[in-house]
Amino acid sequence: MKGASVREPGYLPYCGGCSTMMRMHRDEVKQVFACRFCGLETRRVNGEDMFDRTAPGLPA
Repeated sequence: MKGASVREPGYLPYCGGCSTMMRMHRDEVKQVFACRFCGLETRRVNGEDMFDRTAPGLPA
């Protein structure tokens, strides 16, 4: 099953802070993408704030 692409609802970025190449998860409480391996937290993907724009359930 293919995941969502950048800028699509449900997109989860890869962690850029560690070498795991793992997808980050959405932390809805802190409103950030977070890595479960290294603990990096961010809202930005490729220099753009993507957290709200990629929320699951939004129209594409």
